[in-house]
Amino acid sequence: YTGGAVLHVEVPEPAYSVYLEWNAPPEPYTVCWEDGSLAGGENEFLHEFLEFGQGVTSFDIVFSGSGQLCTLRVFGEGALPEDLQVWQPAWETADVLVFSSHADDDVIFFGALIADCVDRGLAVQVCYLVQHYGWPPRPHELLDALWCMGVRHYPVIGPFPDHYVLSLEEAVASFGEEAVIQYQTELLRRFRPQVVVTHDRQGEYGHGAHRLSALAMEQAVLLAADPSYDPATAELYGVWDTPKLYLH
Repeated sequence: YTGGAVLHVEVPEPAYSVYLEWNAPPEPYTVCWEDGSLAGGENEFLHEFLEFGQGVTSFDIVFSGSGQLCTLRVFGEGALPEDLQVWQPAWETADVLVFSSHADDDVIFFGALIADCVDRGLAVQVCYLVQHYGWPPRPHELLDALWCMGVRHYPVIGPFPDHYVLSLEEAVASFGEEAVIQYQTELLRRFRPQVVVTHDRQGEYGHGAHRLSALAMEQAVLLAADPSYDPATAELYGVWDTPKLYLH
């Protein structure tokens, strides 16, 4: 859909909520019915749940910009399905920040850690180096996996397109070492974690992006405490001296 488009939905019985799945973060949109409206897309959630607060038999989704809608589910009154993901915004501050290069690394290398920390009631914020919006199933698998591990606060999905890099040198050329350090520094200042966990210096099995994530984070935890580095985020969030960094 593009800006100005309207998707009209009619249902035979009153609907009390709607669940929308997008292939990429949508631009803001509005869900409207006869005597009400809801704003959507403000948090850029790929899986977004909206409640009408009353029963409605028809509604419109009005697009102010582009949006690749792939699933729309409408629910009546009563219990909701167990697979429904009602995401909360990212934490304001985190006990544990897990920095994963890709969707799947979070499960393979950090899955037990994430699930255990969530079970213990810790605020776990998961952040990623790359985004997989060019491969539609993978972002949905990312959210499904986090939800299964108990995560309820939305992850931060990185700004970098995914590149398969076989060496650290290729990773630096593809992503830019300084760009990764600056991104990680901003995350540390924003979430002020007590503990940061990321990849192995050798990239587990030699993956260049994993290696870069680890080596850059070692610098980011120092630079996040330095007010002279990236003054814009230092002014926005303040500086942060991370107490603990663990490498896989």
